Amino acid sequence: MTDSPTGRGLAVPAIVMSVAAIDQVTKVLVTRSLGPGSGRDDVPLLGDLVTLAYTRNTGIAFGFLAGAGAVLTIGVLALTVAVAIFAWRGRSGMTGERIGVALVLGGAIGNLIDRARLGYVVDFVSAGAWPAFNVADAAITTGVVVVASTLLRAGPAPPATLPMPPSSRGRGRGRDDHSSPARDRATSVGNHG
Repeated sequence: MTDSPTGRGLAVPAIVMSVAAIDQVTKVLVTRSLGPGSGRDDVPLLGDLVTLAYTRNTGIAFGFLAGAGAVLTIGVLALTVAVAIFAWRGRSGMTGERIGVALVLGGAIGNLIDRARLGYVVDFVSAGAWPAFNVADAAITTGVVVVASTLLRAGPAPPATLPMPPSSRGRGRGRDDHSSPARDRATSVGNHG
């Protein structure tokens, strides 16, 4: 990702739109191929370990909070708006953080499109005992990991610096200066001899 202002401004929306578009295209393909009325069975990708299997998810990631309906949709929408504001106002220029937030936002939008259009999210990757998921879920999870690892590698934020109080400006002696007028006179008196 380029560090120019234009590159930074365009990269996040490009990632967001790409993730949401890929998510929606894969869901349409899976619904047509494996959804209700298709007459097709699940498709093994890695034997029984990973399969493509059409699933309707009324919850959030990995089926959590299934059946929460409109309240869940409103909550996810509010969280998505918060992430979008964070991405727009971004507290840092770290590339990893921007990419991670863009992945989370793209995944959230992909799943919100399903909720608005269908009332549920289409999941289609089944991996053993792990709950079914989709491209949006994978992008959200990856984005969170990228943001967390970027922030952990960056270390703690530097402490905020406060401006000097008006009473100490322009004196040349700060709080850490151990000299005093009395000590200065004593030093200059002692050096005359």
